[in-house]
Amino acid sequence: MRRAWVLWLSVLVAVAACKPSAPPTAAPSRDAGPSHRVALSESALAAGRIESAPVVLSTRGPRLSLPAVIEAEPSQVARVGARVAGRVYSLRARVGDTVERGTPLVEIDTVELHQVSSEFFIAQARMRQARDALTRARALVTDGVGAAADLRRAEADERVAAATLHESEEHLHFLGLGEREIQRLRAQSSHGNVRAIVRSPIAGRLSSLPVSIGQVLQGTETVAVIGDASRVWVVARVFQSDLSKVRLGAAVRVQIEGSAQGDERALAGVVESLSDVLDPETRTATARASLNNTDRALRDGMSATAWIETEGESALWVDDVSVVEHDGTRGVFVRTGPRAFEFRPVTVRAGGGDRVAIGEGIRSGDVVVTRGAFLLSAELDRAANSEED
Repeated sequence: MRRAWVLWLSVLVAVAACKPSAPPTAAPSRDAGPSHRVALSESALAAGRIESAPVVLSTRGPRLSLPAVIEAEPSQVARVGARVAGRVYSLRARVGDTVERGTPLVEIDTVELHQVSSEFFIAQARMRQARDALTRARALVTDGVGAAADLRRAEADERVAAATLHESEEHLHFLGLGEREIQRLRAQSSHGNVRAIVRSPIAGRLSSLPVSIGQVLQGTETVAVIGDASRVWVVARVFQSDLSKVRLGAAVRVQIEGSAQGDERALAGVVESLSDVLDPETRTATARASLNNTDRALRDGMSATAWIETEGESALWVDDVSVVEHDGTRGVFVRTGPRAFEFRPVTVRAGGGDRVAIGEGIRSGDVVVTRGAFLLSAELDRAANSEED
């Protein structure tokens, strides 16, 4: 009986040893597999202009795309008037010239300057007379033979004469005469030969000179326009429904109409003002931002598109061009090496405009392709087709 029991146990052990064991359960992996990886050569990477950036949690949401126009800054443009009636004697500058503050632009032969010159001569003579009288009064008082009242009267007359002379000199400056021309008048060597000079009030470029030699002016005409275009305004029209999304200090990027996509990266500013009143016709408010224009590429009146950043929920926000579709799945390309990229399927949690919030598929710190994702997707498709062939 004992031998039979031992024999039975031996048979059971042998059967168990012959039974195949169950394979272990594979652990989930974030590895997308070879079919979702792309490795580019150095030349292909340079030609494709691939760009990438790490993603982090932020509230930098979608950007509003708004119609805009380029305008000259009012403080950087001067429309210079003639100031006096007369005849244009000469033009001292040409359109396109770069001028400094005080540069002569137009000479005008005017009767008013001749009158002011005569007043200046009279004021000079009265000033000399008042000073001589003051000198005599002081000498008489010093010698004890003059009255103090006469001295005070002489001092008052001298102050009145000085004020009158100063006023006439200021009038000459208003008519455009510089210190050199006034010195010639003091020497009485240029009476009848001086002319009113229109000078530039700012430094910039002479963009318009709408007068000609011999033209008779009434004194109210604009004779020159000078502009300093080193900085310009971009004026965006914000629709009433978007006003709550725009805030002062928000970043603005500008694309000029007709320029290539992506050129707006060089034109950046911040919202510096937002009008409190809506345009009654368009029902829009104006948002203004100042742009650097040292190369003078931006001109007054140019049409543009302004992209104004808005606040969104805290999430991993990426540009919408980073999200592409591959094999029916939406995803992004994550840079895994200097020339290596991996397609990661993602879920989009929120979006609008040009940015979307990623729900799942990537983590904070992942380096996501921001430019060239479509090229990488095409490379994946090409590799897949090659394997099928």
